[in-house]
Amino acid sequence: MARRSKLEIYRDILESLSERRKVTTRISDDAHLNFQRCRESIEKMKGEGLLGEDDGEYYLTGNGKKTLQIFRELEGMMGELIYKPEQVQEDLEEDSNQDDER
Repeated sequence: MARRSKLEIYRDILESLSERRKVTTRISDDAHLNFQRCRESIEKMKGEGLLGEDDGEYYLTGNGKKTLQIFRELEGMMGELIYKPEQVQEDLEEDSNQDDER
């Protein structure tokens, strides 16, 4: 398995909490992280205002929800580029032709 970036780990943690509050163990299972790495990431995300904590359970803050939405939108856009290369090529050619006409 390829090593994930911090952004991918953060996204996975945000996704884990998108439906309900969870304890660290459940988050680490969902995000496929060891407990220590998960706890460190959660603390950083709390410090950034993405997560909140109540009675040992973590939840998404408003900023966490917005960040997750942005991740999803970017993945959708990137997916279009990855899975529709012929459309990207057509768009590039069209842009090039428009530049030539100027």
